[in-house]
Amino acid sequence: PQQAQLTIIDNEQPPQPQHYGKLQFSAATQSANEADGTVTIQVTRLDGSDGDISVEVIATAASTATLHSDFSFGTGNPLRWPDGESDAKPLILKLNDDAELESAETIILRLVNATGGASLGEPNQAELTIMDNDKPAGTLQFERFDYYAKSTDASATLIVTREGGDEGKVSVWWGASTGDREQFDWNHGDNQAKKLTLPIPNNVPNNASSVGTNIIILSLYDAKWAKVGQLSQAVLVIESPIMPKVPGTLQFPFAAESFNEESDEVLIPVLRLGGSQGEVSVDYTISTLEGTATEDMDFFSETGTLTWADGDTNIGLMEIPILTFKGQSFQANVWMPASEPVKIRGEIQVAPEHVGKEADIFMVAAYQPPDYEHELLLMVDTECKILSWDGNLDTLVPVNLKVNLIAKHPINIYKGSLDAGELRIFFAYRLLENGLIVFNGEQAIDGSIQPSQ
Repeated sequence: PQQAQLTIIDNEQPPQPQHYGKLQFSAATQSANEADGTVTIQVTRLDGSDGDISVEVIATAASTATLHSDFSFGTGNPLRWPDGESDAKPLILKLNDDAELESAETIILRLVNATGGASLGEPNQAELTIMDNDKPAGTLQFERFDYYAKSTDASATLIVTREGGDEGKVSVWWGASTGDREQFDWNHGDNQAKKLTLPIPNNVPNNASSVGTNIIILSLYDAKWAKVGQLSQAVLVIESPIMPKVPGTLQFPFAAESFNEESDEVLIPVLRLGGSQGEVSVDYTISTLEGTATEDMDFFSETGTLTWADGDTNIGLMEIPILTFKGQSFQANVWMPASEPVKIRGEIQVAPEHVGKEADIFMVAAYQPPDYEHELLLMVDTECKILSWDGNLDTLVPVNLKVNLIAKHPINIYKGSLDAGELRIFFAYRLLENGLIVFNGEQAIDGSIQPSQ
């Protein structure tokens, strides 16, 4: 033949797809003790080892532990893998073993800025819980709020207690409105109560006719290595052996008081001074006319009546029961009597990217009355009315409308009485900009409402 066909066979292999791998935490949750000094977090490279890749680990704003105060990142961040390597990489966190007594804190870690073609797998967010190793030093406070003495007594005895711990040496000063003051000291392991002996001033009138001169106010302050409890103040009422035959005067012992917002209840005292004749009563309203606290956000308004019988001069207490559910304490179990009116508040842990945005707030509950086989779905509207819910997100009614979200957003849920049964409470919010609804999923707060006796 005058022509021939020559076939040239390529000896090159076709290009193979690159598998750079996925980067993810080896575990979604982990815990450590602050006394450990360091903790190692493992990040894995899966489904490929082609190319040089890297990823950075950050702590998000949702962390309750503070960077540089409670922990810090060690060397080696970002984490890097050379071509062909797929071994897990360790990230070392340094833990600060301080002497401060505190609850467990969390570090929310997230993988970001993956390079070299790598992608992020699941989980790409991990939660590290740091357990506190410090033993409690205890709480210092008066044994009770009200103490009584006669104007003919030489002195009165009050008690200051150390409760909830005995670690280390602690101290606190007490001071009285008479000018008397003294420091109490407790050694390590000592939790015995201290007796405070206060002389009765000679200028206290024996007829108790001068209102305001027959009470002494005492305060605890300047505590060292321990905290002062809710009973940081006490009132010593000095009574005349013969009370004048007048009804007396009703007044607060303090012009100003402070309370911890996490208290289960707030007790505000009212005194009956200068007489005890007949039955007397006074109506009260707890609200704010001036100040920075917001009604129905920081506190609940309250009304009531205090009554004293003939001859009664004991301190009256305005009692405000407050039941607070916090969104980050999802496993807390609470109970309350069915007949007792309650005020229920909530706190939502808002996603960092949603802080500052406008949203509607929702609260729904799964309620199971006694002897019921199935739960009832309920929701609460803006007027604190309990409504039935069919489980459809489109029919949800907000409890708060058009609010600006903050990192830990407080909400008011309900005020009134509840029937006996089991209760599971869920929180949610809906962004107004795009309608996105964020639920706390299966992380319910479980409550048990006990039948009234």
